Amino acid sequence: MNDVYWEVPSTISLEALLKDKPPSFRWKKIDFFYHILHHITVLTEYADLDNNAAFVNISATYLQSFNHSYKQYLDYLIEQNIIVTDHYFIPGKKSTGYKLSPLCGYGADILFIRVKDSICRRKMFTEKRTTHAKSQKEYPALTKWFNIHLSIARAGAIAKVDELFPPQTGGIRGTLRYHRQYARRPDAASKRLKALGAVNRFARKDFYYSIDETVGRFHSNLTNIKRELRHYITYNNQILVNIDIKSAQPFFSQLLLTEKFYETKAKLFSIHQFPSIINILTQSTTNNNSISHYMMLVKAVQKADIQEFMLYFNLVKSGYFYEGLHKILYPKEKMFNKGLFKQEVYRLLFSKNRAQTELKKRFKAKFPHTYNIFALYRRMDHTVMARLLQKIESTVMIQMVANRIARERPELPIFTIHDSIATTLGNEEYVKLVVVEETERLTGLQPKVGIEVWTN
Repeated sequence: MNDVYWEVPSTISLEALLKDKPPSFRWKKIDFFYHILHHITVLTEYADLDNNAAFVNISATYLQSFNHSYKQYLDYLIEQNIIVTDHYFIPGKKSTGYKLSPLCGYGADILFIRVKDSICRRKMFTEKRTTHAKSQKEYPALTKWFNIHLSIARAGAIAKVDELFPPQTGGIRGTLRYHRQYARRPDAASKRLKALGAVNRFARKDFYYSIDETVGRFHSNLTNIKRELRHYITYNNQILVNIDIKSAQPFFSQLLLTEKFYETKAKLFSIHQFPSIINILTQSTTNNNSISHYMMLVKAVQKADIQEFMLYFNLVKSGYFYEGLHKILYPKEKMFNKGLFKQEVYRLLFSKNRAQTELKKRFKAKFPHTYNIFALYRRMDHTVMARLLQKIESTVMIQMVANRIARERPELPIFTIHDSIATTLGNEEYVKLVVVEETERLTGLQPKVGIEVWTN
């Protein structure tokens, strides 16, 4: 068995802390403390920090599988202000959230400490091997490229991390007790540790990959590393280039506004290919045939106000969806921040119907029928629309585009990043052609495709 290591911030000196402030309970193994810190550190790299104030949800069942007395270890780390909790638990829906104290994040590097306990070491090794084996079996065309040739220029990437997250002056935000009723952004220390961990894992060639069973997305080091840091990644010393579908989620949302998407014998993509989504939608209306209800609604809108749909479609076709939508909804505002506006559009598309925002109100006023159809999808479960669009996206990019490239050009390195595919420089036109052809074949819609060369 290969050695496995705990990953913890260098600012935490656990052995010194335990000696100076010994726990009140009878503790057995220092590895049990390290396991908690490691798990939070690693999950921070994988998690969506923006939507949970940097907290990562940790299953009590999982912690108990390593240590039956895990609660005492957790409480000690909280008491010593090494970790922070959100005190927010919903039975069957949400585990309690934890994060490393921001006081531990600034100026920290990631230490790799060998797992001493043989039982912990075996469990850690088995976890990774099991996850990899499943992905390798189902997606060999994607997993085989995560090998010794995939590299990152660590020094340059670390310098970029320091540039993105410079040392804070004054008080460090995020150290106070967390109150979920107040909207809080993730603290910069947690975001820095996330980026730092991703770079170090890449540099050690500690690659991971897994499949999201819910929506079919392929997650890996590349999908979780910050976009600006991908420019330091190469394959076999060759520059990589990324080919993506512009405004992918709005692009695929067009299908929901087309009549053919609801036909049972459609030649193109159909909602009937996603029975799990249909089951939820069927519960969201008193109509016994809810899918017919959606089709009739789309038909009625096309007859009453096809111009509204055409305006939405033309925004997507332009390749500048976010810029165009901003001009329509905020005609008097000259300032435009694409990153921030894109986040607001995602809230518009995927948040709960009752969660009203200024953008939602403006969009509903300009695109009332489009808004109503999207809202109908979110009526019973607000995550349905996001899951459906991600299922469509993963089917196109992984099942069709990536598999076709693997058949036609088995020697060509490819890496999927949700709505995009990266390959070596010089092969981008071929990959672009496949993306356009397969997307149009499956959806009947022609995407706008962007190309980004990863150079630093």
